[in-house]
Amino acid sequence: MPRELSRGLSAVLRIVKDHNIAGMHGPLIELMQVDERFFAAVEAAATNQLFNVVVDSDEVASRIIAYLNKDKAGRVTFLPLNRLHVRTREYPKSDNVFPMVAKMRFEEKFRPAMDKVFGNVLICRSLDVAVEFAGSSSLDCVTMEGDCVSSRGAISGGYQDSGRSRLLNMKTLHETLRARAAIKEESAGVKDKLQAAEQSVTAVLGDIQRVESARRRAQAAAERLKAEAGDCAAAAARAGESLAVKEKAVSAIRISVRDLEAQAADLRTEMSTALDAQLTAGEAAELTELNPRLDRLKQERLAASAARLAAEADLGELRATLEANLERRQHRIKAVTSEVDVAGAEADLARAKAAAATAAAVEAEATTRHAEIAAKLSAASSSVREGKANLERLRAEQDDAKAALAEDEREMESLMGKRATLQTKREGLQRKIRELGSLPSDAFEKYRGKALKALHALLAQTGEQLATLGHVNKKALDQYQQFTEQREALEIRRGELDRAHVKIGELMSHLDHKKDEAIERTFKQVSLNFREVFSRLVPGGKGELVMQRKKPGQEPAAAAAGGGDGTPASSHAARAAPKGTGAEGEGVMQRARRKGKDLPKSEDEEEEQEEEDDDEGDEGEDDTREGGDEDDLEGLVGELLNGEIDDAAAAAGASHSAVEVLRDGFDPVTVEDERAPDACEDGHELAEAGDPEELMQWLIAPVDLRQFMTNIWERRPLYISRNANKEYYDGLLSKANIDELLRSGKMRYSRNVDVTSYKDGVRRTHNTNLDGSGGPDARGDPGVADAESVWQRFDAEGCSMRVLHPQRWRDPLWKMLATLERFWKCSTGCNCYLTPPDSQGFSPHFDDIDAFILQLEGKKVWKVYAPRSEAEMLPRYSSPNFDQHEIGDPVLEVVLEAGDMLYMPRGTLHQASCVPGAHSLHVTLSTNQFNTWADLLELAIPAALRAAVAEVPALRRCPPPDMLDHLGITAQHGEEGEEGSEDGEEGEGGQQSNARRDAFVGVLNELAAAVLRRLPLDSAADQIGKRLMQQRLPPPPSHLAAAAAATGPEAAKRLSHKSVVRLMQEGGARLVVEDEAAVVYHSFSNPREDHMEGGDAEDDAEDEADEATDDTEADEAKHPNATASSAAAAVI
Repeated sequence: MPRELSRGLSAVLRIVKDHNIAGMHGPLIELMQVDERFFAAVEAAATNQLFNVVVDSDEVASRIIAYLNKDKAGRVTFLPLNRLHVRTREYPKSDNVFPMVAKMRFEEKFRPAMDKVFGNVLICRSLDVAVEFAGSSSLDCVTMEGDCVSSRGAISGGYQDSGRSRLLNMKTLHETLRARAAIKEESAGVKDKLQAAEQSVTAVLGDIQRVESARRRAQAAAERLKAEAGDCAAAAARAGESLAVKEKAVSAIRISVRDLEAQAADLRTEMSTALDAQLTAGEAAELTELNPRLDRLKQERLAASAARLAAEADLGELRATLEANLERRQHRIKAVTSEVDVAGAEADLARAKAAAATAAAVEAEATTRHAEIAAKLSAASSSVREGKANLERLRAEQDDAKAALAEDEREMESLMGKRATLQTKREGLQRKIRELGSLPSDAFEKYRGKALKALHALLAQTGEQLATLGHVNKKALDQYQQFTEQREALEIRRGELDRAHVKIGELMSHLDHKKDEAIERTFKQVSLNFREVFSRLVPGGKGELVMQRKKPGQEPAAAAAGGGDGTPASSHAARAAPKGTGAEGEGVMQRARRKGKDLPKSEDEEEEQEEEDDDEGDEGEDDTREGGDEDDLEGLVGELLNGEIDDAAAAAGASHSAVEVLRDGFDPVTVEDERAPDACEDGHELAEAGDPEELMQWLIAPVDLRQFMTNIWERRPLYISRNANKEYYDGLLSKANIDELLRSGKMRYSRNVDVTSYKDGVRRTHNTNLDGSGGPDARGDPGVADAESVWQRFDAEGCSMRVLHPQRWRDPLWKMLATLERFWKCSTGCNCYLTPPDSQGFSPHFDDIDAFILQLEGKKVWKVYAPRSEAEMLPRYSSPNFDQHEIGDPVLEVVLEAGDMLYMPRGTLHQASCVPGAHSLHVTLSTNQFNTWADLLELAIPAALRAAVAEVPALRRCPPPDMLDHLGITAQHGEEGEEGSEDGEEGEGGQQSNARRDAFVGVLNELAAAVLRRLPLDSAADQIGKRLMQQRLPPPPSHLAAAAAATGPEAAKRLSHKSVVRLMQEGGARLVVEDEAAVVYHSFSNPREDHMEGGDAEDDAEDEADEATDDTEADEAKHPNATASSAAAAVI
């Protein structure tokens, strides 16, 4: 699905939801159902119409389109049902075709929309049937496999990946949604069951708690019984102890002196024991007895008090009853006795006496009970007083023990101070012993038992003897042992190298033999067609190619071929040389020959070379080292930049080869810039003026730019210290600028800023705010970075901050990078890094860019390491993160301060960390990513192959059937094994196999040469120039020679072949021929905010891991051709 369509559909759903628009039913693909057999046919017939949105009316469509235009949210095609009608069609009646709409299931109200898209399509059983009916029925036909035949005659088809079927994906989505609903329903049932189970568990837990409570009560009762039994045993023990104490009183007085002496020892041992352990067995038992007894007495006291109060209440109630009832009744009886008869009075008196007796008995019982309760209360009070007295005594003993403990602690502190002093003295003595070097094995045992004074005397005597030997190397023995071990290792290495030298010599002899055979075979093949080629090159001339071998003592023969006019063949060859091969080209050819290249030589050069070979003999082979051809190629490309190295410089060791620099140690260059600030140029003025050479010279000053390009660039690191001018790079960027942008709410995680940490060898990314916000939204767009969260992670958690592409919003960096892009003629970007004190933000790694580190604020320790191998020199892709044990020792370790600069070529291993107490802010300028000879040839070779295939019929022929028998790894090893018998003679089968293989190799070399002769180097260079125009920053206004005289479509209409066009900036446009039209690409309209959007020089080198990304997508995102920037183009 196109991106614009996807954005549009998402926007439609959002708009309908936000604005509550009714009448939108959704895309066609969601409104129909099709059998899986017809998926390919339906998708081929409908293509992107599957995503046309069905609406009730054109009014609904207009409202949604208005919102889409307002939000710039993509494009969508709508199908308003009120504007669509079902057309009546007559479909062919045949078993081989049927209408597509008949095989679809949908609601009847959507039939007009379905008829609009699918009503004019037939499904055919084969492509032949589709062709037949498309021509006869004026209907579009499609096969079950998705091959389409238009009624207008066009045919389209081919393989379709069923795994990427849109209908299949929609079916899978619907099934997933149904499964999701079922799972939700099942989850609801499970939740109900879980709730019921939780209630059951709660009930069981309640029962368990009740049982546990009962168990604890029973356990408490058992403990009380045990305590009572212990009380009894303690009482018996106290009685026995009391008797023993009385019997031992006399003996205790006699041994009191010894007890006092032992008391001091006991007090020392008490420091390591608990306070309870200081009590005697009797005191401990008494304490154990008193605690539960005291608790029990308190409870009994409380019970007795309650009983007493109850008894007093009963007594008061009885007295009140007596006074209120009986005495009142007695008075009534006395009053009545005067009125009633004696007999009745006596009876009443008897009853009254009986009641009085009962009351007296009750009162007596209450009094007795009150007395018992009072006695118990008195006993409990005495027990409480006794327990309190014992508790006070124990507390006093505890205070005494604490005082003794404090005294012992003070004594212990004094001892620890003495111990620390002695340890310091011991370390000093051990350091002096280590300074003595290696000691005899019996040095310590020999003097262990001697007195301190004797040792001091021996030490003084030994010191006097050492004073006489002050000129002697004290570490000679250690050095001798170390050098001996190194010599043994070197001897072993020498043996390995000697064996390797023998093997290399054998291999070189074998390769020389093969080379001679290949040269002779190639010469024979070339000689077959030389006469015809020569006659074409030299009209009227004739020539033959003859190879003569020089014998010892024989002069080289004259040329055996000549032209028709009698001139030597070499003269005709010189006349036939291509145009443009002047002195410079000849010089390069001669220098290539001197470097050992297999290029044609003149007869004089052949004689000189053969004489040099005779003089040098086999010594030349000894000087040959692995990778010589590659070094020679480096010399050739180096001469294009720096010119030829003269003999004197070559004798002094000058070389164009970066590999030799690595082999010689990858030595960095360190420079101190001692210029005062007023003696330095203003970099901002140079960037404003846009002079590339002047700005580049200012960047690396005081190093000369020519010296930098000749001896440092791509060869070794460069460190420039500017202690005299720490404000050299002021104004480019600051911590305050970063804070200002963070608080503007425009910085997004991953796109504009990264927050990272590097601890314990692991790098982590923290691209979320502290409250959990800041993550990607539903569309995958990164979230906004909260300034407070970022600074909290920076200050409190020690996280580093990487600000990506600050040139998009920082004008000084924009002007600097725009100028440097004109110097390097390739895309140039930058990132800035803000690191808190004493932290490291990134792992050790190397990058695929040339890096210029400009220190803006604070300090940072940089460790630079040489590439681990020649294969990692000048890499085209950045490395993963390395562990410390993988990178070896640094060749440069410096502390960058404000104003300092560090240059690192591509492939330089490095890591950095902040020093304690100071943060660090630096900006990394990156350039020369994917700007190599290889990138040029990657564009040229495929085009050359296409051109050669079109022009050379031989490339279109098939190889012989036995090619696979003579080429390949098995054939190569088979050839080496069959070169000859044990007697050194080749067998007949080996000769035939080798000859056949050599024939294949020779033909392929000739075919490859035919391809290379057609390299479209100019076209490839134009493509690289076009890519640069797409990637470059737009030029700042101060870089333009003049304002644009006319722009836009109206100006383009007035442009003709007579118009005079002047570029506003030199190098700001590139003329490219594409599709037989001249196209001008320029960078004047490039969006500054999208610079380096498609892949930055450093982004991929430091992203971790830590992220799973498809390899193909990662390569496309990083390659400069995938950049989002696009240059404006004008077709001429």
